[in-house]
Amino acid sequence: RDFSHVKDIVRGYRLAALKGEGVYNLCSGRSISIQTLLDTLIEISGVAVKVERDPARVRPAEIPEIRGSYEKGRLELGWTPEITDIRSGLADSFNYWMKQSA
Repeated sequence: RDFSHVKDIVRGYRLAALKGEGVYNLCSGRSISIQTLLDTLIEISGVAVKVERDPARVRPAEIPEIRGSYEKGRLELGWTPEITDIRSGLADSFNYWMKQSA
């Protein structure tokens, strides 16, 4: 999947609203597996987790890799993703929710 940091996307929305025309694909342009996201979140949490896959919940016709192109946004808006470290975004989200549950 192609995941982006919310701060990058909000910045892109602002640029599109101020000077854009048409449709823009705001994305990271990189593919990251769900397994990598899960492993990173487990590492950030510091909690020992046993992951079990449920075959009944796996989609049979899954596309193996999805990533977008932000070329139109780069050319017309000057937008590119700035926060490319997925770990920092996941850590921000994890820490936010930990504070909410305290």
